[in-house]
Amino acid sequence: MKNTRRFAFIAGLCAAAASAQAESQSTKLLYELSAAGVGAADFTVVAQFENGGYRIDAQGTTYGAVDLMNSLTVSAMSVGLLAGEAVQPQFFGTSNLYNGDDRRTRVTWTAGEAITQEIVPTLAEEERTAIPDDARQGALDPIAALLSFATGGPARDVCEGGVKVFDGRRSYTLALDAADGTGIVEQRQVGGQSVPALKCRITSVRTGGKSPDGWLSSSSDSEHALIWFWRDPLGRAIPFRIEANAPIGSAVAQLAALP
Repeated sequence: MKNTRRFAFIAGLCAAAASAQAESQSTKLLYELSAAGVGAADFTVVAQFENGGYRIDAQGTTYGAVDLMNSLTVSAMSVGLLAGEAVQPQFFGTSNLYNGDDRRTRVTWTAGEAITQEIVPTLAEEERTAIPDDARQGALDPIAALLSFATGGPARDVCEGGVKVFDGRRSYTLALDAADGTGIVEQRQVGGQSVPALKCRITSVRTGGKSPDGWLSSSSDSEHALIWFWRDPLGRAIPFRIEANAPIGSAVAQLAALP
């Protein structure tokens, strides 16, 4: 999946929207992804919360021109515990098909350290760089990482927060700030409705698992994207639009309708 890093990054952000529904027993959301203005994939996210724990499942499938060039079917699951704003992942797994090839990962956490239990294909087979040991310590999976943002700064209309992330194949940091004209609340259209949303910049800095450049990805150490958060009636920050540059133009993830 070295050519789908952009969609992996955006898909993780999409999953955060459902994870923001921390007091709901079950929430289901649909996201639409496009590349260079052309529809590229649909993602469905289902989040369940009960007895201080969470389980979030995300599934996505490419279609159209993107599917002809790089077919991808994604299935990811994150399981863990919630204590206020603290997120403690216990398990993260993926089971994907990339151009018909099986791809899967299983990661568990022991004493705050992410431990890879299974990865197919291996980092060496994908020509990825190694993951530093310190990048695993205190890291969250991509879905848990965005769950930590949902009740953090954006819930107070502030573009702030940072976290280490590990998903089995790559390690990186995510950070929110108010640079590049962001940090403002503006009106955005979502599912035919106009709602106030906080516009932030999110920065991804790769620390391990770098892969060669592809048509929809690059091996750049640092990447920026724009993200808009809508606060639901309970004050939780739900990301509903993400815009990122890509070698072929732009990649956008848009919530189809408010939950």
